[in-house]
Amino acid sequence: MTLTGASPLAAAALVLVGLFLLGRGHQAARRRGLLSSTFWLTFREFAGYRARSLYPLLLYVLGLAVVLAGILLAISWLIGFYAGRFGHPLP
Repeated sequence: MTLTGASPLAAAALVLVGLFLLGRGHQAARRRGLLSSTFWLTFREFAGYRARSLYPLLLYVLGLAVVLAGILLAISWLIGFYAGRFGHPLP
């Protein structure tokens, strides 16, 4: 299946799943103090012995990737929809 053949429902589902992952990652990161400037100033020391506690950042990255994939699917569906409806302007 190409990007232009994807349904808008799939794009909306990807965006919603991505937003859910971003929300969960944000909650977990705030709980663990990963959003403070003190954490980022001492990131090397923290990551050396507490790498397990960094999973909320993984949720952020995963959520962002899923949201971007959903947005790309939605945009490609819109382009395909209007290209089929009005005729493709490019040769």
